[in-house]
Amino acid sequence: MKKLFTPLLSLVLVTGLFAQAQSQITWKVNTKKAKITYNETGSGAEGTFSGLEATIKFDPLKLSNSSIKARIDAKSVTAKEDGQAGDIMSDEYLNVTKYPYITFESTNIEKKEGKFELTGKLTLKGKTKEIKVPFEFMKKNKTAIFKGKMTVSSKDFGLPAGDVYINLEVPVNQK
Repeated sequence: MKKLFTPLLSLVLVTGLFAQAQSQITWKVNTKKAKITYNETGSGAEGTFSGLEATIKFDPLKLSNSSIKARIDAKSVTAKEDGQAGDIMSDEYLNVTKYPYITFESTNIEKKEGKFELTGKLTLKGKTKEIKVPFEFMKKNKTAIFKGKMTVSSKDFGLPAGDVYINLEVPVNQK
């Protein structure tokens, strides 16, 4: 009996350690409190996007197991000036009828100088480009917030606009 028990116990321990090494921390976005703001150079257009949906698997101690996949309803855009949101949704800019979502999928997350850098593929108006998003991650118990800033070159996506600065503030809850 002892000869059977020892290998069985070893198998259980190894399986448990493997599962623990592969585990990820999954986060759920607090959509109502998420803030995505933009400001375009040149025109001064500014406003917000809402309705962020995301699958976030992020453990600051196990970045190789971490990933972020997100999308925003392009029709959720608001603008500070009247009528500007309609222009942004038009065929000339985002073309929300043909391209209803702006999507992002991470390819790498690493720690740099005390902060994190997210690399991934942003798809906007049917074109996909790699971008980098430096961000901070602040955790308290089972809640946290991701804060980041990025610049998107409108020309990379075939848009007749200047560079767009985007600020992200995404509160999350651990699942």
